[in-house]
Amino acid sequence: MRIVVTLILFFCSFLLIGQTATITGRFLYSGQESFAYGIYDNPLMQASFPIIGEEESDSNGYFSIKISIDKPEILHLKWAQDTYRCYIRPGDSLDMQILNRFNVQFAGTGAPENTTLFAGEFQQSFYCLLYTSPSPRDRG
Repeated sequence: MRIVVTLILFFCSFLLIGQTATITGRFLYSGQESFAYGIYDNPLMQASFPIIGEEESDSNGYFSIKISIDKPEILHLKWAQDTYRCYIRPGDSLDMQILNRFNVQFAGTGAPENTTLFAGEFQQSFYCLLYTSPSPRDRG
């Protein structure tokens, strides 16, 4: 009986411990780029995401992030003036090929969700431009 209880507690504690999600990628046409990444604890109450880590890509632009999470999260990766959002789950592997803010390709276990997320943000940015740009009629 004691062995069974010990095994149950062991497996339950294993499930509560975060699993590593791995995000790899490349800044195309750039090398030795500094970037930061983090996860919002409460996006409605925080003006900017808390930085978990800061890294630098190698001379060919390749980078790798390993993060321990226990539930799905949105990871924010800030490079230069751009911020990229990645949906990651415990145990995920995600590869990003970043050309610029409008051209990112995803591969790995999280690719379908991130492709959809990126496409939605891309379209939303154009809708915002469309409705906030002054028209010739507004000029008088």
